[in-house]
Amino acid sequence: MSWINLAHDAHQLLQAFYWVMMDVSNSLEEAMDKADGGVKLHLMLASKRCNLIIEHIKIAIEGVELNPDKKPNREKLESILGTLSIETLENIKSTIKKLINDLASSGNCNPSWLSTKLMEIANIICIASGLLRAFSNSLKDNQNENTWRTCLILQTIAQDLEIIANTHRYLASNPKMLVKEL
Repeated sequence: MSWINLAHDAHQLLQAFYWVMMDVSNSLEEAMDKADGGVKLHLMLASKRCNLIIEHIKIAIEGVELNPDKKPNREKLESILGTLSIETLENIKSTIKKLINDLASSGNCNPSWLSTKLMEIANIICIASGLLRAFSNSLKDNQNENTWRTCLILQTIAQDLEIIANTHRYLASNPKMLVKEL
């Protein structure tokens, strides 16, 4: 594959990832309105970090004159990211909804279930971060200014994802922290 195609693929990947992060952000914001205590704080922090990632992606894709507002259909997203990625996104969204429904109906949730889900999501996030770093590393030798910008943004997004994963791991080790009034 030529550097030009690889750079184009990076921007196509980022455009698809942009919409995945938009879906996650929307789910977090919807859940945040219904949550209390530690869960609300975690959702708020996660939402802010997702919005930061979205802004970074937008800079990269606008820099190569792609329209970030043009949402690909599900089939296109699956062709770029893979079916497993889209199913994983749906799983994350349903986990957020279950958490909020449990908290709304009974005022608490099973800390063991919550801890397991946080670790699951942390592992998924680490995989995504590693893939973005690998993709960035594969572009490093390209002399194109847009590609250099994309590499920097990919590395920044990977770091942001790692912060989210580390927060999930921390909370998974103490899930009762999430259900406390803070």
